[in-house]
Amino acid sequence: MAHLSAAEIAAAVVSGARGEAAPAHVERALRRTVLVARSASPGAARGTGLLPSLTRTEEVLSRLHGCRARLAQAPGDPGALRAMDDAAYTPCVLLGQPRLRLAISAAEQHLSDLR
Repeated sequence: MAHLSAAEIAAAVVSGARGEAAPAHVERALRRTVLVARSASPGAARGTGLLPSLTRTEEVLSRLHGCRARLAQAPGDPGALRAMDDAAYTPCVLLGQPRLRLAISAAEQHLSDLR
């Protein structure tokens, strides 16, 4: 939707809220954008625009590794499972990646870029 102005997008949102169809060129732009987003490879950059600080990235990775170690010590512990789920979710959200493996890779790349 890079070829649409903010005013065109806003007008389409308002018309949609009223139950009216968006202009044809806006519909085409939206379809193209969705198609591109769906066809992007899973490892492709998500274009978050902002990356977390070096400190926050290190904290998240450190917590993840700690939770993995705790879970390895007590695989059946419900608290360890919950902590691991939370620790695995955080890097995905923080780095805009859909899978933990990709989020860890992005975090490690981010840390190496800043050093």
